[in-house]
Amino acid sequence: MNGHRKQVFNMLIRNVFASAGAVALLVGFVGGIAAAQDGGSNWQAERAALQATVNQRVNQIIDQEVTKQKVAQFLQFGWPVEPPKERKDEIVKRIEGEVDKAARVKFPEARRKEFEAEAAEMFRVFQPGDLVPEFKLARDFGTNTIVREGRLYQVTEQRIRVGNRWLIPEDLTDEVKARFYEEHSKKQIDRYIRVKNNEYNQEIQEYKKEELTKRLPAALLKGGYFPRGRDNMTSTDPNNWLAKTEIVDMLYTARRNQLEGVIAPKIAKEVFEASGYELVAENKQWMPRNEAAAFRRKLADEAAARQAAAAPNVDIFGGGAPAGGGGAPAAPAEGIFD
Repeated sequence: MNGHRKQVFNMLIRNVFASAGAVALLVGFVGGIAAAQDGGSNWQAERAALQATVNQRVNQIIDQEVTKQKVAQFLQFGWPVEPPKERKDEIVKRIEGEVDKAARVKFPEARRKEFEAEAAEMFRVFQPGDLVPEFKLARDFGTNTIVREGRLYQVTEQRIRVGNRWLIPEDLTDEVKARFYEEHSKKQIDRYIRVKNNEYNQEIQEYKKEELTKRLPAALLKGGYFPRGRDNMTSTDPNNWLAKTEIVDMLYTARRNQLEGVIAPKIAKEVFEASGYELVAENKQWMPRNEAAAFRRKLADEAAARQAAAAPNVDIFGGGAPAGGGGAPAAPAEGIFD
């Protein structure tokens, strides 16, 4: 090999094996190819079969220990558990109808007509000659803010005469102004009726809420439903009430899951270890012992490769980096391929 070719070849070798990280990566790559080519035993299929055995044994124990009949007897419901004769939505609809009927009796619609009559009288417009009761002006400053009782003599857009006193509309409150002008009277009448109706509606809703709280929980309990805990004893939300059958189903499922969490790991340990498997903490899977060892070596190699890749690049051929961090690369070692 002539000098130039030897120099180029040595430089290529140095670049490939420039760090321990590259060596570790190369070893891992070769090992991966070998593992891929080794198709001797399909241990994943074996593991699936072992897991099926575990599941079967777990289910057999749970089916024997936890039954709906045992749950019902524990709850003192008797067996078989009879479903309610009336659905929750039917009970709710029936009770709401009773509450609506009671509300209509207690709060008749005729009362709303009374609001209209009250408003018409309260904001009736005074006519000339009527006796105007004493009232207060809108302003708080100055003198004579109280208008004494007197006869109404005149009303114009600019002023009003009550007794011997002349007033201007700007000094009157909206309520007082409504007693002298039709357009203001209509606004106050409409406002009064609207406010009174809103108050009436609020009273009705509060009454219905109170009655529903009294009647619905008692009806649900009588109909064979139970609250989700003591906090829901007075709940009017149907979702907070359960039939006996629903309670049995929920407790049945919860107890099965609880028991599975206790016995499944024990049975899995027994079945897999008897077949030469171990539980690998790193991936929380059962693997044959030789596969587990290979898996851990792979993880160690990968960790070493990452650590080496993060370390400074060292020239294993002794050249090192040229002084000053630049310039031509160091000359390759002589005689390696002589």
